Amino acid sequence: MCHGDVAPRNTVFRDGRAAAFIDWDGIWVSAPMWDLGHAVWQFGPVCGDDDPWLRQWPELPDRSARIAALVRGYRPGRPEAEGLGDIVVEVIAGCHRSVVRKAAAGVPAFVRLRDEGVLEELGSQLQAAQQYRTLIVDAVLAGAS
Repeated sequence: MCHGDVAPRNTVFRDGRAAAFIDWDGIWVSAPMWDLGHAVWQFGPVCGDDDPWLRQWPELPDRSARIAALVRGYRPGRPEAEGLGDIVVEVIAGCHRSVVRKAAAGVPAFVRLRDEGVLEELGSQLQAAQQYRTLIVDAVLAGAS
């Protein structure tokens, strides 16, 4: 079972450490690497240096170190580690497709997301994920060893 939206906004922190995940309404059956890919995207964060996500950061994050620290506990095998860059790309593309589909169906929350420019942000983050594929894989391999 995958959470479907592993992200800081759905994480309860205690003393600076993740203690629990909340908001399980997106749960679904998928490979565990999907959730890890989503977590890498959100916690890395995988985005351009000018992305709105980073406005609140005092300085640019060390993505390699953050990704390596995140995956350290998962200890993915080499094949999983080497595929994680592609999974991050697919996670973001899948989220983009989901917003498009649900907004077109008139689901109010997704219409609002579309109208607020989330599709453009996801498109930008998708481009960043494609550019950061090698960085992601290298960081995962470093964290897995």
